[in-house]
Amino acid sequence: MKTRLFLGLAAAVLLASTTFETLGQGNTFTYQGRLDTFGVPANGLYDFLFRLHDAPVDGTTFGPAVQNSQVRITNGLFSAWLDFGANAFNGQERWLSISVRTNGSVSYNPLTPRQLVTPAPYAIHSGSATVASGLTGSVTVPGTITALGFVGNGAGLTNLGTSSVRLNSLAAADGTPVNAVFVDDAGRVGMGTTQPSVRLSLGSDVGVEKLAVADGPAGRTTGFGVTNNLFRFHLGDKANWFSFFIDASAPTPLLTLSKAGQIENFDNSGNKRVEIGGTANNSRHGSVSVHDSSGIARASMSVDAAGKGRLVCDYIQINGGADIAEPFEVRHDSTIQPGMVVAIDPERPGELRLTTRAYDPTVAGIISGANGILPGLMLQQKGTLATGKHPVALTGRVWCHVDADAGGAILPGDLLTTADAPGHAMKAADRQRAPGAIIGKAMTPLASGKGLVLVLVSLQ
Repeated sequence: MKTRLFLGLAAAVLLASTTFETLGQGNTFTYQGRLDTFGVPANGLYDFLFRLHDAPVDGTTFGPAVQNSQVRITNGLFSAWLDFGANAFNGQERWLSISVRTNGSVSYNPLTPRQLVTPAPYAIHSGSATVASGLTGSVTVPGTITALGFVGNGAGLTNLGTSSVRLNSLAAADGTPVNAVFVDDAGRVGMGTTQPSVRLSLGSDVGVEKLAVADGPAGRTTGFGVTNNLFRFHLGDKANWFSFFIDASAPTPLLTLSKAGQIENFDNSGNKRVEIGGTANNSRHGSVSVHDSSGIARASMSVDAAGKGRLVCDYIQINGGADIAEPFEVRHDSTIQPGMVVAIDPERPGELRLTTRAYDPTVAGIISGANGILPGLMLQQKGTLATGKHPVALTGRVWCHVDADAGGAILPGDLLTTADAPGHAMKAADRQRAPGAIIGKAMTPLASGKGLVLVLVSLQ
């Protein structure tokens, strides 16, 4: 007999009641389908044989073979009762193999392919399940659910009133402690404590670290905690803490921040290394002091109550320049270049001009910055005549524009004076005219022509 099976309807589950209570439900469910013979819907009595497998071909068979005899088929439609035992459905995929024969025949005809069982029969599993997994869609629970835990973000949970769900504590993964996270009647949350005193209390134990954030595979953490009356931070290594005073009885930390805004840094022996902030009597508006290994201040910067800045130290080392300069306004700005020689401008008090004659007794210095050598120290007073645009070297080493053709070849050690060429120096060959017009001494040679010569500025 040639038959065809069309399974267009999902299997239905017969429940004992309309609630999720599965007592009395058993393991039986109904299976509905359609049977055609030679393309025509079957009618009459037929026998069916059902088997349950874990694969569409071959695989393992679960439970007994289920026979439904004398099943009435009308216009091809039939319904059969199936029961493969309590352990047949465990959440894995299952396939039905179906064989059929006309009532009274000897042999069954297998129908192919096997049919994948739709999810409804898995409701049988819920009657004995200890863990509900994979719940999706809309689920109505008229009673009470007692849950040991939830996995996921709970985005699909709706209509949960306070009378339906109450959860004031969460246990640790191994069950100890039971109240790893606790919420009291006032809504205060405690982690590691069942007696939170504020909105969020982290731990009541004596451990240092209360909260830590890990940076992933590197295994380093950033955390904070409280111990010995200190609020403490650590970065990367728990042994390296940044600490802050909580009260005056606390031991000396590595870093303190007072309510007045003063910051102090200490070494492991308790000696002060750096202090930032004003004094207690407010005689200074702000200060920074650096201390030696004994805690004694050796260098300090401060701003007093009048707004005056002050630097106090044993000595100053400047690494960014090689001369002491003052900024001046200089006439003929359009032709001014670093390294040019300037002189006092008699028409403009406090200002300078480019030199334009030899042996000029009003020579004042050399504009700093030529050939990459910058001023090391700049002296000025803003808002007065003692300021300007161009830094003029008054002492120190600076490159200078020199005319070797005007006074002769330049050798290291030669005295230099002004030349007729604007902004240029030359060798001071005339000893009678040199006094009062000397710029300094040459430190590099220049055989002829115009070029840059390194000069040790020393007005004479």
